[in-house]
Amino acid sequence: MEIRAKQNQDEHFLILESDSEIRHLGLLQKEFKRLTCSYDLFFWGAWLGNMTLKKSTCTKVDALYTAGVPLLSSISGAYGYSLNKKAAAHLLKKTGKLHLPVDEFKRYIDTSYLRVGGIVPEVIAQGPGESTIEPPDYKGRINWALIKLLRMRNQLIAQFS
Repeated sequence: MEIRAKQNQDEHFLILESDSEIRHLGLLQKEFKRLTCSYDLFFWGAWLGNMTLKKSTCTKVDALYTAGVPLLSSISGAYGYSLNKKAAAHLLKKTGKLHLPVDEFKRYIDTSYLRVGGIVPEVIAQGPGESTIEPPDYKGRINWALIKLLRMRNQLIAQFS
């Protein structure tokens, strides 16, 4: 995909990882432009469903889904997101000398420059199959316990954000 110089700066492009699974195509098609127009980068799914939105920014999309500004520490492992030209240029610049996984957005996004949004629960999720994120061994169980603790911490922070 090519983002050309003369196209609309705010037009969003959907990025899907190879293991993505669109869980609610109808909502994605119906609400894509409305939800992304206020943001430069929008997460349709992240961190295995553990992304947390700041309470003060939340708006209901429908009876199940809520959109808003995600707590930056709750963004990782994004397998479905959209971005505009400004966000694409920013991410390319920030990851030019990459020393972290590319989907560790929280480590290099400048939120004073980019407007970041997201939706919960995930519209785009990690598809079924083998994953190195969820190993069945002891280390994997400790990892999942840590994720649960981090999610609780993020939800508490988000209540006051």
